[in-house]
Amino acid sequence: MSSSYFLGSGELFPFICLLLLHSAEPNVSSEPVKCICYNSDFMECTWSHSDGEPNYTMHYWYASEPAQECGSYIQQDGYNIGCKFTKDKIREFVNFHVHRIGINGSESVFPPNQTFQLQDQVKPNPPANLTVNAMANSSISLTWEAPMIPRCLQYEIKYRSNKDKDWQTEYCNEQTKFTLPSVNPDDLYVFCVRSKINDFCGLSHLWSKWSSHIYWGEIITEPEEKNFYFWILISILAVVVLLLIILCRLQNKRLQSIFRTSGPAPEQTIVPLIEKINQTNGTIKETQEVQ
Repeated sequence: MSSSYFLGSGELFPFICLLLLHSAEPNVSSEPVKCICYNSDFMECTWSHSDGEPNYTMHYWYASEPAQECGSYIQQDGYNIGCKFTKDKIREFVNFHVHRIGINGSESVFPPNQTFQLQDQVKPNPPANLTVNAMANSSISLTWEAPMIPRCLQYEIKYRSNKDKDWQTEYCNEQTKFTLPSVNPDDLYVFCVRSKINDFCGLSHLWSKWSSHIYWGEIITEPEEKNFYFWILISILAVVVLLLIILCRLQNKRLQSIFRTSGPAPEQTIVPLIEKINQTNGTIKETQEVQ
């Protein structure tokens, strides 16, 4: 359950001294807290837990406001490993303080306090809805949608053609458009983009994930590429089936050949049989004449 502490003027100084004392605790080797604001929609402050460490609770406060305990812990194997914050609890350009308390038997463990500026902890979503259009001057234009406030973002564009061995990289600030000049219409090009908070809105070093790839080219466009591999697979299967049919027919001929060579020839079986029948008929006739 979350709790809050009101710090009056008479309580502020002892509270600060207590925190400083706890921050100076020796023999505390807990991993530091890492806070990330995901697209400024929600935030997670997490830490790792090792065997033998206590289960930590986390308290936080902005500037000189009252401290309060985390209201939504992230847990793993029964231990708290983080705290999740909704968008309404995220405030930028003001100091955000984090304080943890761990109970280890009869002792309390106080890792060092940490302070963040949350505008420096933002990790944007990947750019969405990438589109490539051919231009009249043998160039192509790549556009996308910003995942959050466009003026606060910079972008890294990665691209290459089917003739390039390595990726080419370009950067742009705020704008959601990139033009690649002098393209070869007979080549296939692939693009992807990622975003980061620019220096006007924060000092974050957290890049988003890469967007999904988008293709442009006359040889194989994205749908045609899928059809291309589909027909290759069909062709391979057809060749395999044809080989199986040929092998079956060869095996059948081989078996027929074996039966022909191992059994008696037709004239060796039919002619003696006819002679035997004739001899039998002659014997019957002689018997009848004697009677």
